[in-house]
Amino acid sequence: MITELLPALQATPPHPLLAVEDPGWDPGLGVRHLDLIWADTPPGRLCRCLDHAQRLFGDGGSAERDQGVRYQRRARALVRTLTPDELLTVQLHAPAAVREFVLLNLGTA
Repeated sequence: MITELLPALQATPPHPLLAVEDPGWDPGLGVRHLDLIWADTPPGRLCRCLDHAQRLFGDGGSAERDQGVRYQRRARALVRTLTPDELLTVQLHAPAAVREFVLLNLGTA
């Protein structure tokens, strides 16, 4: 999911759902690199939960599937706590799968 947002790195102002993490020098590669991660905001955490869930469901094992279900549960809880401004941020900037998840889970309690 996060790869569809890579062009946003060039955007000004910075993308509201993405952050750049600087893990520093990678001795194995011999270069310094930056990692693109989901922002540590409620909309960013929602994207991170759903991204993890999607990857775990693709792995196929029962332990991974259970972990994916936990991430989905956490994402549903996050949807219920989003403010109107955060919902707007999700609808304007999140990947399609996240927007769809929010719409499907807004009315659930």
